[in-house]
Amino acid sequence: MSLVELIEFLFCFRGDCGMFVLKYIELLSAEISLATCTSQNMPFFRLKLAAEIARGDAYMP
Repeated sequence: MSLVELIEFLFCFRGDCGMFVLKYIELLSAEISLATCTSQNMPFFRLKLAAEIARGDAYMP
């Protein structure tokens, strides 16, 4: 499996491409292990992002 294929698999598993990208950016910028970014955690991450947007806490340039 090539690196590109691996990245596509990781980012697009079960339709969570956008959340994987957002979480990878968040975790990498905070120097946190990427191990917490799994498909099992995506429902929680989506809910957390929705709450941050609703409260006005989400970063939106």
